[in-house]
Amino acid sequence: MNRKGKLTTKGKHAVILTLTIVACVAAMLFSLLLSVLCDGKHVSSAAHAQNDTHPGIMAGSQRQETDLLTPQWLYYQSNGSVTDCNIKKEMDVLMRKWTKGKLGGKELDRLIKEFLQKKDCPVRKITMLEKAVCVFPSEKELPDYTKTLAKREKIYQFIGVYTGGQQDENGRLLCEYWEVAIG
Repeated sequence: MNRKGKLTTKGKHAVILTLTIVACVAAMLFSLLLSVLCDGKHVSSAAHAQNDTHPGIMAGSQRQETDLLTPQWLYYQSNGSVTDCNIKKEMDVLMRKWTKGKLGGKELDRLIKEFLQKKDCPVRKITMLEKAVCVFPSEKELPDYTKTLAKREKIYQFIGVYTGGQQDENGRLLCEYWEVAIG
């Protein structure tokens, strides 16, 4: 400050620098808080409720990373309505391990078969799709997979859509599609 109590240019720069640092730290903490709060949450939209297929899957070579959004699960649900609740609970535990990277696809397939064999539950087919790249115009335009899960011909079914926070060159949301169906 000068003698008249006004900030000098050097003092103004120091205040601006301090405020910038505080704003950056606040933004990082807010981003961290959002990622913690959104991890594993179910968010969906009925925008495409009539569509039971997965329209957004594309080849991995077409993926381009640009702007970052908050990494989060946009959809994470399962259905095991034709089985007892213990089978669904165990399958849900396996899905959490798989989607967190603690199990690979082959190991998951083996564990599912072993578990269901112990339960005398005949398995005709296990289909699995891991980290298939898909694009959506936005988070709000994600298909509603509830109808797909509601089909009762499966012993167990899981669908998850995860965004790592990237967009393609056209600003569309890049996601990973995860699915397991046990028939």
